[in-house]
Amino acid sequence: MNIDSLVRMHHRGYDVKEISTQLEITEEQLAAASRKIENIEKAKRLNRTQHSQADFAMRLTYR
Repeated sequence: MNIDSLVRMHHRGYDVKEISTQLEITEEQLAAASRKIENIEKAKRLNRTQHSQADFAMRLTYR
C-alpha cells in the first residue's frame, strides 16, 4: 500500500493508524502518510485564511 492510498483512506474517514495495524504497513509509510495529511490540512487552513482576508478586504473596498 502506498502513501497516497493511506491519504485517500484518511479523507474517506478511516483511521489510518488503526488500518496500519491490520495491514502490512511500515512505520515509515505511516509516518510519511501522516506528514502528507498534515500538509494537506495546513494548506486547507491557509487557503481558508487567505480567502477570509481577501473577502474582508473586498467588503472594506466596496462600502
